[in-house]
Amino acid sequence: MFQGHAADGSSIQKHSCGSHYPFVFVVHEVERTGCGYAEVRDPAGRIRYSTAWRLEGPNVKEQRLLAYERALERADVLAQAHRMGSESLQ
Repeated sequence: MFQGHAADGSSIQKHSCGSHYPFVFVVHEVERTGCGYAEVRDPAGRIRYSTAWRLEGPNVKEQRLLAYERALERADVLAQAHRMGSESLQ
C-alpha cells in the first residue's frame, strides 16, 4: 500500500506522509451515520486506530480537529515504534 497506491488508486509516497510514515492518516465523513472518522492505517491497510465525531451539533469544527489531532498523534507513536522495530507500542 505504501510507496505505491491506496485502494482507491491514489498514490502514497514517503515524502508526503511526514513523521507518521509508513502509517497513513485517513479521514472520511459518512452522512448516513452522521459521523466523521479519522483513521490510522498500517502498511497492510489495516485500521490501527480510529476516532469519530458527529457531523452535526455544537462544536463540530472543534471535535473534528480534536479527532485529527488524536489520530495524528497515534500515527506518530505507531511510526516511532515501527522505526524502532517494536510492536509493543502498537
